[in-house]
Amino acid sequence: MKSMALVVSVCIWLGGCAAKQISNEAAAVNAEPGRALIVGFGSTAVENARAALEPSEGTRVSSLFVAKANQQKIAFGQNVTRLTPGSYELTVACGLYVDYRYFPQDVLMQVELRDGHVYHLRADPQGRRCQPYLEDAADTKRR
Repeated sequence: MKSMALVVSVCIWLGGCAAKQISNEAAAVNAEPGRALIVGFGSTAVENARAALEPSEGTRVSSLFVAKANQQKIAFGQNVTRLTPGSYELTVACGLYVDYRYFPQDVLMQVELRDGHVYHLRADPQGRRCQPYLEDAADTKRR
């Protein structure tokens, strides 16, 4: 009986978390000298739980983060990737929900990162394909 109450309370708690929208602006970061920062979303356990418990029709991106930079793994659960400026081959992990089905995929991107810049990962989902791109925060502030 106690175990059933525990299961119900955990489900209620997770249901409360699921009501919140996953925001790709959740990680507010400032530019760092000597570094380029890439801000993604959806790589933490809480974000994954919310996405799984939040049913919706249509296509939505539930996670978008850097998994590897030049074939070197980035720590899991990190929404912000800090790299030295330069050219990189990024492996971007993208999770798409199409209606109620989940489609994870890794997409390779060639990028040139500049010193002291903050980039936000964005995606234009097309069917089951993710199509990620970087948006420089300095360029969007100027608009």
